Amino acid sequence: MELMAANQAIEKNLPLLGICRGIQVLNVALGGTLYQDIPSQVPESICHTPKTDKAVNTHTVCIEAGSQLNKIFGKREIWVNGKHHQAVKDLAPGMTVAARARDGIVEAVEHPRKRFAIGVQWHPEGTWRDDPYSQKLFSSFVQAARGTR
Repeated sequence: MELMAANQAIEKNLPLLGICRGIQVLNVALGGTLYQDIPSQVPESICHTPKTDKAVNTHTVCIEAGSQLNKIFGKREIWVNGKHHQAVKDLAPGMTVAARARDGIVEAVEHPRKRFAIGVQWHPEGTWRDDPYSQKLFSSFVQAARGTR
């Protein structure tokens, strides 16, 4: 069902924000693949499964210049609260990488030909109260959704 919903949202150009598993579903729905277990498949990776609360940012991501995320955040690097053992491996056709962790793991993707189709591997719902970048991401998504009425 999730795969079908993601495809329908992309096909109808509906605003879409995929969080954690959502970035993975979006990528697979559109034809991409996943690392099933980062530690065993990318041994040189940083720890993407910290034992901290989702309200705690744990590592930085580098935002791609010119990406929609770069425009939303106005920065090239931000702190995020990743908590995942899977990640985008092969990017789906039509999608672009919007951010990576310092180990190269994809942390955000977007569909540049769609109004708002962004997936993030981190948990902005855990940091929205105090983190300005989580607030900007949600505000941008809500603004895009308001434009679909």
